[in-house]
Amino acid sequence: MERQNNAKIMIVGLLLSAIIVSGGFYYIQTQAEEVVNSTYENSEYGFILTFPDSWEGYGSAGRILDWGDLGTSDSVDFGFEEDSFFNISIHSKTQWTQIEASDGPRPQYLGENGNCIFAYSIAQDYNQQYGQQMDQIPNIIETFALKTPTL
Repeated sequence: MERQNNAKIMIVGLLLSAIIVSGGFYYIQTQAEEVVNSTYENSEYGFILTFPDSWEGYGSAGRILDWGDLGTSDSVDFGFEEDSFFNISIHSKTQWTQIEASDGPRPQYLGENGNCIFAYSIAQDYNQQYGQQMDQIPNIIETFALKTPTL
């Protein structure tokens, strides 16, 4: 009789352990699936960025930047509604050398391919309701990658 009770207790204990372990695996899997990122791909200049879910609904728009005596450069703004939160600019190597040598604020280097230098700037002024998104910009910038050209 005592053996039967011990066996029952052991079986119940094993079942409870199995339920707890499988519930833990389900929780971990569910949490991992909730992190879904959005990828921006620029086919003209061949780069990609990955945005977190909190950036759902963001927009991007091309713009020409005027660098005064240093000429102009293409760029892409990223943000929400009317606010540009950060910008990726595309420069020739000659222009980039001149920008680096100039006084005043300048964009931060991101990378380069054979023809272009990529740099970024973060907006100084923004709508406070987007504080979380502004805090995530450094993480987004870290995802910057040049696409491998397809032959």
